[in-house]
Amino acid sequence: PKNKREKKVALTNVKPKGMEHKEGLVDNIRAAVEEFENCFTFDLGNLRTNHLALVRKEFKDSRIFLGKNKVTAIALGRSKEESHQDNLYKLAAKLTGTSGLLFTNRS
Repeated sequence: PKNKREKKVALTNVKPKGMEHKEGLVDNIRAAVEEFENCFTFDLGNLRTNHLALVRKEFKDSRIFLGKNKVTAIALGRSKEESHQDNLYKLAAKLTGTSGLLFTNRS
């Protein structure tokens, strides 16, 4: 910008998370794939916070990931060649809308 009037001003106090945060999420999801036996997808839809808190309390021995679907799909693998483990790319295709992953050793 040549003058002060052309300067872009952000109207938010939230700082962007950046690439490091996304790479950390990918690494955490891939570590959970190795650690846990089962992986489930779930849709949040109109889920209220207190219901999610109950789910977290019930599955304390498990791991829940909520994040952007594209980042989660990259962690699982978007195609057969990119898949982190066998058939995980099929699970990545199911991630639509407000969805998450639940990793657990329960059946």
